[in-house]
Amino acid sequence: MINSHWLVPNGVIAGVFATVFGVDHVLSLHARGVLFVEKLPFGSTIGTYAYRTSDAILPVSSHIRDNFIGMINESTTEVDKFQIQPMGAHSTDYDIASKPDLRADRDVEDTVRGLFVGRLAKKKGIRYLLDAIDLAQVPPDDFQLTIVGTGPLKDELQNYASTLELNDQVTFTGWVSQEELHDQYVLSDFVVVPSIETAQGDTEGMPTVISEAFAAGNPVIGTDVGGIPDVVDDCSNGFIVPQKQPSKLVAKMRLLIDDAELRAELSNEALATAAELDWSRCGQRYAQTFRSVCSERSTPRSTTPPSVQS
Repeated sequence: MINSHWLVPNGVIAGVFATVFGVDHVLSLHARGVLFVEKLPFGSTIGTYAYRTSDAILPVSSHIRDNFIGMINESTTEVDKFQIQPMGAHSTDYDIASKPDLRADRDVEDTVRGLFVGRLAKKKGIRYLLDAIDLAQVPPDDFQLTIVGTGPLKDELQNYASTLELNDQVTFTGWVSQEELHDQYVLSDFVVVPSIETAQGDTEGMPTVISEAFAAGNPVIGTDVGGIPDVVDDCSNGFIVPQKQPSKLVAKMRLLIDDAELRAELSNEALATAAELDWSRCGQRYAQTFRSVCSERSTPRSTTPPSVQS
């Protein structure tokens, strides 16, 4: 059996091998691969071939599943062929019990801490997050935001934060080691994922940062794009807000900044969700899919390529 990740080139190559050698193929779909292919002139042909040469398909989110189904040239699709499988996190990487000591070491015991982790790119919506911080009007001694990551918008975003006079409240760390990243999650009280859909249609699949945030006991404030609503349950393990609306984002941030009891309640739910997204559980679901595929396919796969659709 072959398990390929990404629609192109891996999914198509694996489909060829599966057809030629008569083996089973499980295709894992990630956001960028699907969103890129659907814009190509022959995207429908590529997607249809991958669909027909796969025995099971594991999209990272319902959004990516729906985009893929909309792209392929099939009169009907087998719903049972798809199983949503977000990327997970190792819960054991996050020493939550060390939080009081870690915060004391960093001299931030009395400050509520928000965290963003990701590439500093347009689809991440960081500019809207900075606007929300500006609207919050919370003293720096009471609330700090850390932005971890680097990318093409690094200088632009740092300059924008300076323009908003947020340098005392917002820290850009750039790239950090894996150990420091784990510490940043543990230090934080909540994580913000303000992603957007760009004018070019680029958006999220299901950001791995959400699984990591939950594993560290952090509620997540996320936007209503991509696969974020698949795992962030509004008012349970976090909040869902409309994209590109800083006023909506800041309202939820203020709730978590001002209410320690609410933070604790949502943190408990975040940890419960983390148990479902732990890599050990994800591995079990992968194994179950592999066993099911290998035991159930009884008819040979068609070798007829799909007709070309522009």
